[in-house]
Amino acid sequence: MLLPQKQSGVALVMAIMIVTLAAITATAITVINQRQIIRTSNMILRDQAFHFATGAEAFTIRILNEDGKDNDSDHLDEEWYNEGQSVVLPIDFANIQDSSRFYLEGTLTDLQSRLNINDISSFPEYVDNKIQANTLLALISALEISVDSVGVLNDSLKDWIDNDNEPAASGAEQYYYLGLEQPYQAANTNLLHTSTLRQIRGFEALEKDDLLTLRKELNALPSKTPLNINTASEKVLEALTLNEQTRATIIANRPYKTVDEFLTDSKTQTGINFKGENFVIESEYFLLDVTAVMDKARVRINSIIQRNNTNNNSKVVLRIIGDY
Repeated sequence: MLLPQKQSGVALVMAIMIVTLAAITATAITVINQRQIIRTSNMILRDQAFHFATGAEAFTIRILNEDGKDNDSDHLDEEWYNEGQSVVLPIDFANIQDSSRFYLEGTLTDLQSRLNINDISSFPEYVDNKIQANTLLALISALEISVDSVGVLNDSLKDWIDNDNEPAASGAEQYYYLGLEQPYQAANTNLLHTSTLRQIRGFEALEKDDLLTLRKELNALPSKTPLNINTASEKVLEALTLNEQTRATIIANRPYKTVDEFLTDSKTQTGINFKGENFVIESEYFLLDVTAVMDKARVRINSIIQRNNTNNNSKVVLRIIGDY
């Protein structure tokens, strides 16, 4: 009688173990499936947020095209500028009208209100009969950014852009970058966006906030893209070696209807002869910085939009996921 009792106890233990393992396996499968559902849901929301963000590009292109038909100049009093403030648009998603969970937020900036980093190292002459100071140095000084050596920044920027491997006096070419702990090559061509500055010798040593401040006053447009005098910031005007009175006069008299009006007005009131070919009053390049929020998904894109001022036909020429 004892042997069957022992066999019965072993069988009971085995049954409990099997049930326990089955319960653990079922629980694990349920958790994995729940995670996959959440992951898939987040991916779907992120894709939808991306498409909403790119939809903002089409909306902006329409605004710029209409603006180009109605105006011959771009300035800070126009509706698209919105006084430099971001525009928030709620998204009606699946009949859910919750502006705190589903919305678009964006700003539109005239890129030609900034100095072109692809030209800034070649000392563009904005003023006739006057030795143009190092524009990069002047901008850094205007922004009150502390640097160890502006010469390193300027020469390294030149070397990054030029198409040879001969370093300037304080610059850096391929051999310098290939010798780093995490090596990479110099572009030897124009910058496509200002975030590239983080890779260039000297700029990578700047404080994060200082570099961000500097980048907000720069663009990375094709060479010889002129500056819009109607939208240029006070810091940019200061970087052109203009005194406080001259800057105040220009800002007070804006917007100018023609470049000739600006040249004549400036010569009469300030005595300075500006070089007209380096200025415009109608811009061609704009930056759309838009963030789409879909519940827990958030997508930010920066799009450079080029407007053809001849036929008012705009298009996206560069899209960056993240910061410009």
